[in-house]
Amino acid sequence: MSTYALKSVAFFSRTHKTKNQIKGKFTSEEREVLEIIASLQEDLDNLYNKFQFITDPWLIEGCIYEIKAAHAKYTYYIKRCKEKHITA
Repeated sequence: MSTYALKSVAFFSRTHKTKNQIKGKFTSEEREVLEIIASLQEDLDNLYNKFQFITDPWLIEGCIYEIKAAHAKYTYYIKRCKEKHITA
């Protein structure tokens, strides 16, 4: 994972909001994007935890691809938030 990617994960981890904490001050589009980001953060946390416990090389490789896919989506939505100046 690139340094930029790790920094974006660290940034959002500090400002992470759960779906229940995203209140009505946002438009429906902004709320949807923030909920997707919160969901992807949970998915990434679960995938990293899963990665720590698997030992089979094929499962490790599959988990790496899952992490990369989730991280690519996460990065896309973070960039989208930055472009639209959405802050949680």
